[in-house]
Amino acid sequence: MVMLMKNENIKGIIQLVISIAIYYLLEHYFYDVISLVGIKGDLANFIVSLRYPIICLLLFFIYRDNIHSSKNKYNKSLIMSIIFSLGTFVVLVIADYLLVKVISTFHSVEYGFTNYFGKSFELNDIYPMAIDLVFIPFIVTVIYVLGVSNIIKNKTAASVVSGILYGVIHIMNYNCSLECSFFIVLIPSIIIMLLTYLYKTTNNIWMVFISYILFKGLGYQILRYLPWKKM
Repeated sequence: MVMLMKNENIKGIIQLVISIAIYYLLEHYFYDVISLVGIKGDLANFIVSLRYPIICLLLFFIYRDNIHSSKNKYNKSLIMSIIFSLGTFVVLVIADYLLVKVISTFHSVEYGFTNYFGKSFELNDIYPMAIDLVFIPFIVTVIYVLGVSNIIKNKTAASVVSGILYGVIHIMNYNCSLECSFFIVLIPSIIIMLLTYLYKTTNNIWMVFISYILFKGLGYQILRYLPWKKM
């Protein structure tokens, strides 16, 4: 039993390291990589624009067993799973609102939502929306929630580590001071902690994925139309 747990931890660590490497390299250096094989110009730009679906496919292959089992579990009790996802979505929105209210008393922070319904919809909006509402939520939930949870069995520890790992990796994406970057990633990191805690409670990454999609896609509308906040 001990040897099995050690093997599972080693497997989980390898999966997580490979996943982070794939995400970071394709996010930041994909153009350089394909340039090495002579692909440049418009074709290179087109291939680079597909990096998020490519990352998702690679992550799906790495964690396919967990994802398949979670999807089957979600579908077996579909109605309750949908209700739970909706409830989690509302809790995440309220948590985001409260965090912004508290943190903004000593530092300026913003809500992590985009108003996707504030303008007329055009066909060229489909792919950018798919990136924001499908591909990136999949990447985030698989790497930081599922990846960390497969290694750390304790619910609280996994939640904290997932949030810190998300913050450390994403803080490097911003060209501002360390303090500025810290407060940009602070609330999203806490949301990742909550999602990880949800996953450790339900053992269903599909439920976490659906909840996070709703949070990213409809959070603005909830804050705008519910009585506690007008945006």
